[in-house]
Amino acid sequence: AESMAPSQDKDYVKIYIPKTPEQRKRIEASIANNFLFKNLDEEQYKDVIDAMVEKRVEKNEEIISQGGIGDFFYVVETGTFDVYVSKNGSAPELVHHYEAGGSFGELALMYNAPRAATVVTTSDAVLWALDRVTFRRILMENTSRKRRMYESFLEEVPILISLEPYERHKIADALESLYYEDNQLVIKQGDIGNSFYLIESGEARVTKVDEDGVEHELP
Repeated sequence: AESMAPSQDKDYVKIYIPKTPEQRKRIEASIANNFLFKNLDEEQYKDVIDAMVEKRVEKNEEIISQGGIGDFFYVVETGTFDVYVSKNGSAPELVHHYEAGGSFGELALMYNAPRAATVVTTSDAVLWALDRVTFRRILMENTSRKRRMYESFLEEVPILISLEPYERHKIADALESLYYEDNQLVIKQGDIGNSFYLIESGEARVTKVDEDGVEHELP
């Protein structure tokens, strides 16, 4: 399926759903660490919150169904969710979990494609739903370019070749841009590794100290 450029939504009209100050604070807390919202300017951020609608759901309720049409993007305020994927008509397989602060449903909206998975509540929960048009008009403009770039990077990483497309989508969403000055240390030999790095632009020099304490530059 092909994605539609946000600029094609010519009839876009801002949606405003009244909210109490307390509700707005709850939404802000729910999206505070979400990749999709990090690069919005002040007006875009306000427009997104204005358009969100609260959805309270019960345990074992199916929120989206694999193969269905995408109409909303969801952010989890409270509760837990299981994600199931059926491959080639096989029985659905549990592939992921969501909890507070998580989000789902963006792929179908971004690419005009059927839902890639089924999401079911495993507890009573509160979601904030963002309609298709607002999502495409605001969030896609800020994320689609970077996501495509990051996914192209990930496709070249040998240990990630076996991943399913939706798994690469999620890794791409978790990537965060970091900026370094020339000659600034990124990682140090012997330190515990807790991050994975891809070079978006620029160059890096890799060195290793051997058993005799001599530093060598690696290719």
